[in-house]
Amino acid sequence: MLVIDPEECIDCGACEPECPVAAIYPEGALPAHWEPFVRINSEISDGLDAVNTLVAAPREPRSPPPPIEGYRGVTA
Repeated sequence: MLVIDPEECIDCGACEPECPVAAIYPEGALPAHWEPFVRINSEISDGLDAVNTLVAAPREPRSPPPPIEGYRGVTA
């Protein structure tokens, strides 16, 4: 997982084509179904305990995000 510090990002877009799962978006263009990850990504610099707390927090149910085009994933 690549973590981009939002305080250091200069919005150059160089990271977008490098992401193997097309999960990097310009500010303001993030699809709604990825919105929960904004806070998780901002907390990751505080360590995994902070992220685990956010992930475990109750949230409203929603349908799963659509598949990522071109991502083959891991099969069991």
